[in-house]
Amino acid sequence: MVSALYIIAVAMAAAFFLGLLKDDKRGLAFIVTLATLAFMSWVSAGWLWAFVANAAQPVEIFTAGAQPPFAINLRMGLAEAALTLLINLTGLLSAIYLKDTLLRLGHRAMAVLIIATMALCGIILTRDIFNLFVFFELTAIATGGLILLADENDNARALSAGFKYLIVSQVISVFLLLGILFAYHVTGTLNIDGMNGTQWALLNGGAIAFFMMFIAVIAELKPFPANGWALDIYESAHPAFSAIFSAASSAATIFALDKLLLVGGAD
Repeated sequence: MVSALYIIAVAMAAAFFLGLLKDDKRGLAFIVTLATLAFMSWVSAGWLWAFVANAAQPVEIFTAGAQPPFAINLRMGLAEAALTLLINLTGLLSAIYLKDTLLRLGHRAMAVLIIATMALCGIILTRDIFNLFVFFELTAIATGGLILLADENDNARALSAGFKYLIVSQVISVFLLLGILFAYHVTGTLNIDGMNGTQWALLNGGAIAFFMMFIAVIAELKPFPANGWALDIYESAHPAFSAIFSAASSAATIFALDKLLLVGGAD
């Protein structure tokens, strides 16, 4: 099987390559975008087939030649394969639907779309709490750019929605980062599985740390009635991006919430 790490590596390489292209190479940039998203979908589909048809076991993917807590690790299991396939296919189909818009906006918009899709996959795959924060930040930055893919006659509305989103996402990031800092102080590790093994929620300060991370991810899910800023995005952004923001982003966030619940413990 192709390592799930290539989902992130190929996406970052493709986005970097798109940044080097000249503005008149929009056709080539669009082909690279579709090929990258198709490859990411193929990797996820291959893993999903292995888990469903061949009863494969979840795989830990280590980076930097070391195991946690000295390096970041990713995990590819049945849930991760299914959700990353959902996200990558949503990104691919959205890119196809956005063809005219992406060709008009150029290679930079295509790079942002790839990074947004990659960041959502990273949220699902990572087992490091600070790496989770990094992918959330990448998602927020890419989302702020994609919101501007609104109709040419509706730019003012898209700017308003994007500004609201960036404000809310930064408030969420502050809570999440503070929670991570407290969690690291209590447990001495940033690895999600390591935190789960320390019963740290019972320690002094652990409950506060968990609450701050938990409430940040809950806010990222945009639950009613605190979802007015998200409704503005649905109404003003391009329909293809609304699909990414509503379906793919929510799938990644709810899986991140599931990881945090494991960290918090049964009680």
